[in-house]
Amino acid sequence: MFTTTGQDELISVPKNAQYSDHVVFEVKGTSAARFQIDATNVSFKIQVGGLLVSRIINTANTVIAKRMLENLISANEFHTFWLSWHQGHIRIGRGEAVGANQFLSAEVGSLDNVSLKLWTNQDIEWRLHYTGNALVMLLSNICKNCFRRLFKTNMILDK
Repeated sequence: MFTTTGQDELISVPKNAQYSDHVVFEVKGTSAARFQIDATNVSFKIQVGGLLVSRIINTANTVIAKRMLENLISANEFHTFWLSWHQGHIRIGRGEAVGANQFLSAEVGSLDNVSLKLWTNQDIEWRLHYTGNALVMLLSNICKNCFRRLFKTNMILDK
């Protein structure tokens, strides 16, 4: 779980060593869960929840997909989602099974050299699911910044 205080903060998420084209996450809070996917020559902002709208926005700041859904994010309990960037599509769904219960997608073309970032603030808590060496990479990244930021981590290890 990431928690921060003060202004929004963009944190790089290490790729999962076993699955480099998606992330499974849990989120709880009073604001939207926001990701940024950066690839060669293109970026996408992904928002899950927040004023009932989930959306994908391209580099030109144009909404390329959106869907209105109620109660995606709760202030009282964690909800699980997945985000994938595979075969020219960005997809988002509910639950731990990547590809199931999809509620938003956009065709974006080939994505090369993808990196993933998430936005944190005092209104949102995250749990990111990892396997293998990705947890070690995440903890290394946290240690580099431990004097600049104060936040807690509670990572879930997949089997």
